[in-house]
Amino acid sequence: MTSERKTALKSAVSMPYKRQTKQQIKYSSFQPAGSSKAAAPYVREISLPRLIAIWPSDLKAMSKSKLEKIVNILKKALRAERQKGLVGHWSYNINRHLALLQAYQAEREALKNDSHYKK
Repeated sequence: MTSERKTALKSAVSMPYKRQTKQQIKYSSFQPAGSSKAAAPYVREISLPRLIAIWPSDLKAMSKSKLEKIVNILKKALRAERQKGLVGHWSYNINRHLALLQAYQAEREALKNDSHYKK
């Protein structure tokens, strides 16, 4: 062993263990939006049935009223997930929260642009 490695090992062993606070543990695995791990792209036929109760076959022919209903359901689910996160509920899932946000933004944009439904 080299002397540099010995001193590094000594300092690592002699360092006292520092206990993490609850907040450090809670946010230790969180990665901001600009981090190296990118979110999966939004694919309507795959993502939407996983987030809300809707069959993939129901997504093919959409009326404007159905699309508005989906946007409202996503809005309610997003609000509920946000509340779970704010109170620190054990079932809060940041990945679900991000997926709901991504789906809500995409569906709201589709409603504005008239792209998913048949007139």
